[in-house]
This record gives sequence, C-alpha cells and structure tokens, in this order.
Amino acid sequence: MPRTGGWYGGPSMFGHVAMPPRGLWVRLLMLLSIALVVPACEFVDGEETGSSAPGGGQPVMTCSDNPDPLATGTPVTDAHDCLFIDLAQRYAHPDPMLLKAQVQQESAFNLYATSSDSPCGVPTGWTDVESKSFGLLQITPACNEATSILLPNGHPNLTRDQTSSLWQTSVYNPARNLEEGVKTITRMLSALRQSYAGCSEPQYALMSAGAFNSGLGSVLGCGMYNARAQLYVAGVLSHYRVFSTMAGWPYRY
Repeated sequence: MPRTGGWYGGPSMFGHVAMPPRGLWVRLLMLLSIALVVPACEFVDGEETGSSAPGGGQPVMTCSDNPDPLATGTPVTDAHDCLFIDLAQRYAHPDPMLLKAQVQQESAFNLYATSSDSPCGVPTGWTDVESKSFGLLQITPACNEATSILLPNGHPNLTRDQTSSLWQTSVYNPARNLEEGVKTITRMLSALRQSYAGCSEPQYALMSAGAFNSGLGSVLGCGMYNARAQLYVAGVLSHYRVFSTMAGWPYRY
C-alpha cells in the first residue's frame, strides 16, 4: 500500500509526502530545534585555521579517519553521516546525500518521530499504535518493512529507552531504523531497474525515493511519477539542494 503523509504535517498523514519548508531560515530553525540525536561519527581537531579548537583548528567530523563529505556543520543533521555512507556502500545505493535528504523529509531527524496514521491498516492482533510509521526513515512494520527486528511475538518493538536491552531492535534505534529503511529503498531501486530499462542513474535514485514514499506503482517511467510521488521527490530535492550546498557535495539531479 502506498505511503501517505507526514508525521510533522503536510498534505496527507504519513512521513513520506510532507511538503518541505520553503525558506532556508525556516529549515535551519527546524533543524536546530531538534535535540534528540545519537552521534554516529567522530569529531576531531582539524588542520585548518579557526577558533573553535585548541591551536586554532576547526572541529572536523570524520568517517573512517576521513573528513565527512556530507557534513553541513549542523550537529543534528550530521549525526548519522557515517552511517549513510556505510549503508550506501553496503546496499549499493548510489547517493548517501540523497538518503540524508530523505531523512529530513521523513522525520526532520527526530529520532522518535511517529506518524499520525496507520498507512497499511492494522494487522490482525496488532494495535493501532503498533501500525504507525516510526523513526528517522519512518519505517512501517505493518507494511512488511523491518521484519528482521520484530519482537519474538511478531509485533514491532516500540522501546524508546536507550538503556534497555530491547533498544537494539527498537524501531527507533537509528542504526536499525536507517538500515531497514535503506534496505527497502534499495529493493525498490532493484525492482525499478528491472521494470524500466535505460533510465539514467540519477533518475533511478530519485525513482527509488518516490517508490519508497508512494509504492512502486507510483513510478510511471524514467523520472515520471504520479502526483503524490512527484510531490515527495520535489521535497527531497529541496533538502538535497540545501545540504549539498552547505557540504560542498555535487548536485547530481
């Protein structure tokens, strides 16, 4: 079933279609207002001149001892950059910055974001609360996502306590949430490559984003979508433009 809407508001109820804020200052205020983050990268003193580190060096975030190429200088949005890079490599996603932009569209980097609706209905024996979409990428176990982190009873683990032994398989755990979301995105990417031969790599990447939002049926051809998926892709691209400019990352679309 196609995903619909946004946990923080928008034209429908689920986190995959919410329209992005239009002004850059609005975006930045939204990013700075979110306090719940789990650092995934390491900050070290860099070589460049500056005033915020001993000896005049600027703090530089690194991933595997290399400068973070996705860094925008905003701790909230940069907290999971190393994971985006790692997951893109592991699951053959073509653009880790696009994953970062999708997270901004889905949850505005709120670890505990939860949709207001149950986009695939309420499975038999589940509660409505269990049937929502959760976390950074708004994964939805009720839509047959994230099945590898269900509880032994087959229900989603909604633990928010990071000190609990259950946190490792919680739908809100950022590492598990992002991995399960990226797995879904890249499965759709593979299916789209088979369905639509001859598209460009940037088109395939955006098509997988649209399909993650609205289902494979929302993609109508190379770079072609139904209205809902088109709205979502436009929102993701608006975040991508901001992030790529701030990070010095090439704009690919």
